[in-house]
Amino acid sequence: MSHNEYTRRYDLNLKLLTWSRDSYGLFDFENRQPIKSNYKFDAPKTLIRVGSTSYLEEDRGELAEKYRNEA
Repeated sequence: MSHNEYTRRYDLNLKLLTWSRDSYGLFDFENRQPIKSNYKFDAPKTLIRVGSTSYLEEDRGELAEKYRNEA
């Protein structure tokens, strides 16, 4: 994507905090070892979580094939 001096350009900084599921209760977020991830991007993306790991991907239609039933 090209930008010129008259077009504003914005970046999004995403700080993601996830944790593994200890139970199916209300207070799973009290986990003592959260997983922290930082992302910076300037175009539309899709956030995929597989287990406790998160991925930021360009949505080109093949994400369902790539991650199948894992996400």
